[in-house]
Amino acid sequence: MKNLLFLLPLFFMACTHDSSKEQKKEKKLLNIDPLECTYYIKPNTEYPHGDMLTFPNCGKLVNGELQLSKKHFENMSFKKGSESNFGLTTVYANYPDIFYVTKEGKTQRMYFYDMGVDYFVDGLARYLNPEDKMGFVNSKLEVVIPAKYDYADFFEEGVAIVSNGSHSEKVSDSEYEEHTHMVGGVWGAIDKTGKMIVEMKYGSESEVEQVLKAHN
Repeated sequence: MKNLLFLLPLFFMACTHDSSKEQKKEKKLLNIDPLECTYYIKPNTEYPHGDMLTFPNCGKLVNGELQLSKKHFENMSFKKGSESNFGLTTVYANYPDIFYVTKEGKTQRMYFYDMGVDYFVDGLARYLNPEDKMGFVNSKLEVVIPAKYDYADFFEEGVAIVSNGSHSEKVSDSEYEEHTHMVGGVWGAIDKTGKMIVEMKYGSESEVEQVLKAHN
């Protein structure tokens, strides 16, 4: 009996320790720390033109999904930027992460392109999943082509060049260089349904471009 009484505290200590570890792991996975968001606000007496402003504690990220607080969602303008033509607005959340938001409150993390959110070409824009893989969504933020590429170019005449295993490098060695390009990995091309029309086996984007030209 004495031995049992001695073992019971150790058992509960072990359970508490394991539970604490699981909670920390879960919190890290969910990334529930408050976010700083930048977005266009609805015009008001202080900002009659509906400026783009930055706010702390606008919401949180849960498994890569932006969950906005009701207060901030209702404060957003959907009448600024070209994305307003699609009923969308843009939110920078913990820059440079960038999201599209629908009027219904649906959010999608997008590819950061040309100093802003990726735009729609042929009705599709590039999005990123929590693992930074790239795919395509339509203007309703519905996934059309699942995110499974390390890089995807925008669609041109119904074709997008894609790659896996590639990485970004500066165009030149200058310390002032800001432009980058994708190098390495394997490259191919897909159509707007996600079907592979050029096999993913080429060493560069330019090689795939040559294959596409040869087929046209």
